[in-house]
Amino acid sequence: MSAAHDLPGRFSWFGYPLPIDDRMRLVADAGFRRVSIWLGAEEPRVAEGRPGDLCVAAERSGLSVECAHAPSAG
Repeated sequence: MSAAHDLPGRFSWFGYPLPIDDRMRLVADAGFRRVSIWLGAEEPRVAEGRPGDLCVAAERSGLSVECAHAPSAG
């Protein structure tokens, strides 16, 4: 197994307001193969009612979605 596959996943939000496709590409370019996503309204595609776009963006960058985080209702 290569060192890249040993890396833990990376959260798709890392402090810069970039389009999701750019963020996913940067995560993949850094050597990660898995990503976690945020399903809160702060994520533009989620606010637009298109949360599935996050998974599509991950797949286009060669990433698998490790987990999805959602806001607490209470």
